Amino acid sequence: MNLAHKVPPEAVKIWAVSYDNKRDAFRVAMADGHIFLLLRPIPEDDHSEIMGVNIEGDGEVFTVLQTSGNEISVPWDVIEDLAAGKRKKPNFEISKRIGEHIKRLRKEKGLTQEQLAIMADMKRPNLSRLEAGVNMPGLPLLDRLADSLQVKISDLVRE
Repeated sequence: MNLAHKVPPEAVKIWAVSYDNKRDAFRVAMADGHIFLLLRPIPEDDHSEIMGVNIEGDGEVFTVLQTSGNEISVPWDVIEDLAAGKRKKPNFEISKRIGEHIKRLRKEKGLTQEQLAIMADMKRPNLSRLEAGVNMPGLPLLDRLADSLQVKISDLVRE
């Protein structure tokens, strides 16, 4: 069993995470006392062996490192749905198109994902998921990204 660092519960949403090889699942303890079991595969899982799990900074996200080099970031607010087997099905065509526009504009501006994430007040793994078309951004995030990239929101969502 591989256990991520523990931090004071009052400071975070995710308190602790471990990977259980025997069950092929992640145990996630939340700051409010709830404990969830996330069976594999989880979204973005390439089925390679798990090398480790880490809680990112303030407990907003836990990251899974796989032997393939794949890195999965799981935000605190989807853990309960994943544990219950619920999967939101975004419109991949639209989210993929928006992600491609964001990535193209970011590269045109000479920015890394980390730089744009900081400018848009978001986590880098979340930006990575947006650019890959895995997640659909809401209007407030689109507004921050457009401001950061110095473009109109319509430039991010156009066909």
